[in-house]
Amino acid sequence: MNLRRWTRSARNPEEAWSRNLAILLTAIFIEEIGWSLTAPFLPLYIRELGIGDPKAAALWAGVVMGASLAIGCAMTPFWAALADRFGSKLILLRALIALAATNLAVGLVANVEQILMVRLASAFFTGLVPLSYAVITSGAPQATLAQSVAHLQTVTIVASSLGPLIGGMMVDRIGVRPGYFYAAALCVCGFLLVLFLFRNPGRATAARAASRGQGGLRAAVVGLLPFTTVLFLAQSIDRSFQPLIPIYVGELGGAAAGGVGFWSGLTVSLAGAAMAVAANGMARLSRYVSPVTLLLIALAGGALCCAPIGFLGAVWQLTATRTLLSLAVGGAPTLIFTVGGTLGLARGSIGRSSVLVMGQQLGSAVGPLMGGAVAQWSLRGVFVVNAALYLGTFLFTSSIGRRRSRQDT
Repeated sequence: MNLRRWTRSARNPEEAWSRNLAILLTAIFIEEIGWSLTAPFLPLYIRELGIGDPKAAALWAGVVMGASLAIGCAMTPFWAALADRFGSKLILLRALIALAATNLAVGLVANVEQILMVRLASAFFTGLVPLSYAVITSGAPQATLAQSVAHLQTVTIVASSLGPLIGGMMVDRIGVRPGYFYAAALCVCGFLLVLFLFRNPGRATAARAASRGQGGLRAAVVGLLPFTTVLFLAQSIDRSFQPLIPIYVGELGGAAAGGVGFWSGLTVSLAGAAMAVAANGMARLSRYVSPVTLLLIALAGGALCCAPIGFLGAVWQLTATRTLLSLAVGGAPTLIFTVGGTLGLARGSIGRSSVLVMGQQLGSAVGPLMGGAVAQWSLRGVFVVNAALYLGTFLFTSSIGRRRSRQDT
């Protein structure tokens, strides 16, 4: 049986969903490999373009990443609404071709200001992974919702782990710039895969999914806002120190220990692998234990594991402690999306699901800005501040859990 016939031969909606999910995850994996070839090394690319001071490079990286993500966050409801109206396939294709054009353009820039302009312009049209979270949260069968979200998180994490490892070796040998051209080519491959194999759900399937959703957009916002806030906080903490890893590796002697690119890539890759393990483990445990309880455990672990990272003396210690932090808190996004889907307000509509996704995107936008700003005061202080923020998020989530428990009673 050829691939196109395989995508059309599903005997029931659940099987059709499973096949669509496999195609979507494969396309995302290809695209994210390309994206992560260069993303962790943006501060190094900025330094190559004339920003010599490491702290200034970190701040520029935070501005570039944060500003583009903020625009993408604002555009998510727009593209999600169009996906409800015209089907998710068209919107996914739009995102993939925009990502290809973005990588190509960034690889051709001559200064950091041009990077900022390219990323700001492209942010209006990209957003593949956030839209995919909304597609899964709105349409996955309830029995496989947590595992479907975990699969998406795992695919993005594994790709984001392999990419930096490959990209780190490329950086040490040929520099950062060529990676953007490879990334553009990989995005084109993902585009072709979705174009020929992904199929929009039939009208009957979409109607049944919509009938499971409860209330309109206003009800979704009110019901999901507390968990959207938790997702925003968790994501902003995690993303705050991502652009700073190469600079911290350099401060800890990574150049003498084997290369800044190598140790940066290894640190990001091992942390990503640990996060994938945590996401899948939490998805399985959520069948037997309340996702809110598991989320509290993860956030407490984040507070305990994050603070020591600011007091390290060797580069291998950074790799080990960052991996431990990912094991502790890596399942948090999967748990929060699971809670949102279980509430029912995110079901049946990609537009309603985007309310929850916006928290993740906004956190991804604010995190690099926050990390870059705190790094101006103290690079090591970023991790101490993050530990305090994990503790605050734990207390806020605990109050949400108690409130919902009283409502249920």
